[in-house]
Amino acid sequence: MADRRIMDTDWLFHYGDTADAGFMGYDDRAWRHVTLPHDWAVEYPFDKANSSGTGYLPGGTAWYRKHFSLPEDIGEKSVRIAFEGVYGRTRVWINSNYLGAHAYKYTSFSMDLTPFIKPGENVVSVRVEHEQTADSRWYTGSGICRHVYLETTPKGGFLRDSLFVRTERLGENRAILSVDYKTGGMEDITFRLIDREGCVAAETHADKPYGTASLSVPDPHSWSPDDPYLYTLSCTAASGSEEDTETIPAGIRTFSFDPDKGFFLNGTGMKIKGVCVHHDAGCLGAAVPESVWEKRLRKLKEAGCNALRTAHNPPDPGLLDLCD
Repeated sequence: MADRRIMDTDWLFHYGDTADAGFMGYDDRAWRHVTLPHDWAVEYPFDKANSSGTGYLPGGTAWYRKHFSLPEDIGEKSVRIAFEGVYGRTRVWINSNYLGAHAYKYTSFSMDLTPFIKPGENVVSVRVEHEQTADSRWYTGSGICRHVYLETTPKGGFLRDSLFVRTERLGENRAILSVDYKTGGMEDITFRLIDREGCVAAETHADKPYGTASLSVPDPHSWSPDDPYLYTLSCTAASGSEEDTETIPAGIRTFSFDPDKGFFLNGTGMKIKGVCVHHDAGCLGAAVPESVWEKRLRKLKEAGCNALRTAHNPPDPGLLDLCD
């Protein structure tokens, strides 16, 4: 089965560039311990020599390294490291092997570790470059400012970001959902929609490694801002004795825009009353704890908001989960 392990603790951090830090055997014993998410800029004093866009805090280049262990049977699995967001041009190494770079600073990305990992100790190294600090007119922060995960799946299981569920039709007595999926080769696929009580609300099967499946849901409980009801979609792929299971939240809802009548949610007209927010939290910087986002959203909802505009970039995935 798939395993998604959060990798936020026990990172080593060095501010400034340094040679050879991508090599597994590099001596990092003098580096500082940090916990992710981490924004190094807010740790330093304000200085008018820095860019106003960074809040007069420093950018620069820094390194992160993490030592972690993997089990003896890891060679039978596919392993990826997933970053929800790193502010700065990012380059990643695993066990001295260069994996590649990611340029855009707000999007989530992942890299395949499978060819280079081994049982026992492994070392991932991340170089973050934010030298051109006048790259925004708002505060950006610097560093690995969102969560990092280690994702281990059976070979042939669901590919990363390959599952997507949407509402095709919604009526009083029945909803039709479509599920897009893709595996690495497994063909015996089962989808189950589970309600809040743990009961199976709908089930369907597929016999191809990729495609679109349809779920018919009787007496659906729709999602809305006033009643944010979420089902859980359980997705299982199997091949012989191998099995992979993924779960994703699923809200049943339809929406549409009409140029004359406005916005409709689940067939009912609704005024969008929202605010615009950036990805930072003031003096906390860009590494925003989820508890802060939750407090903000509750306050905004109490004030009458039902929508959020994230400016001007893909937001923290955890923020989207809280909005759901």
